[in-house]
Amino acid sequence: MSEGLMVLTSENVWSCQLKSYKTRSHVHWCLQMLGAALSIAGTFVLYVTKKRHFRSIHGILGMASVGIMIFLSFSGATVFYAYQMRRFIKPVAIKGLHNFLGIACFVIGIVSQCYGYKKRWMTKKAGEDIATLCLALTAISTLICLYRPILSFYRQTTTLFSRG
Repeated sequence: MSEGLMVLTSENVWSCQLKSYKTRSHVHWCLQMLGAALSIAGTFVLYVTKKRHFRSIHGILGMASVGIMIFLSFSGATVFYAYQMRRFIKPVAIKGLHNFLGIACFVIGIVSQCYGYKKRWMTKKAGEDIATLCLALTAISTLICLYRPILSFYRQTTTLFSRG
């Protein structure tokens, strides 16, 4: 899903070849839907195979992220029709809400992932050092992935409130 965020930026190595924003937006949508389907499938598999559900911080945050992601998928559809809905709500408000929910969902999911690195399975199979390395690499990639969405959200918020 992080690549789905990155595809919208012009700095992304492979998507910089996609010149139109509309094309990048379509690829964003496809990647996010693929990520959503895999997240839901993974959550379902763990729900079926485990006896205890959502008792750890990792599990609770993961479930919260999936819940927000489902709502976010529907809010993403409204972004496509933001211009047509402009008589009812400002397009920048629709896009800003979608951006905020996307950032929140991504951060909650990443925090859940980081808690997963400290689970007994990870430290036993890979070792404490590898778990710490995964944590550091995830933190760095999260900052890189969120840079443009946070800037975009800031611009959307200032635009929304400066117009009154």
